[in-house]
Amino acid sequence: MKTIRKSVFDTVSNTFTFSNTYTNVDIGKRLRDERLKNRYTLEQLAKELNTTVEVIQAWEDSFSLPADNFVKKLSKLYNVSEKYLLGLED
Repeated sequence: MKTIRKSVFDTVSNTFTFSNTYTNVDIGKRLRDERLKNRYTLEQLAKELNTTVEVIQAWEDSFSLPADNFVKKLSKLYNVSEKYLLGLED
């Protein structure tokens, strides 16, 4: 699946945030909301994905985006589509 991703530099806070180019969905917020809805702690999710808490926090804080393999795993864990996680559909 090919997706278009956009990073925006916020000059006020000097940070990059990632959102979907077309819908302006905050991907990090969506990832955090789904994690909480599915009752995963950061530690549990990190263990499930074989990554670190810091990596997941970076995704949820919109400092980075998950690689495609993580998007696939997350969509299966949360029972949502990859497009939904990336803000391509509601």
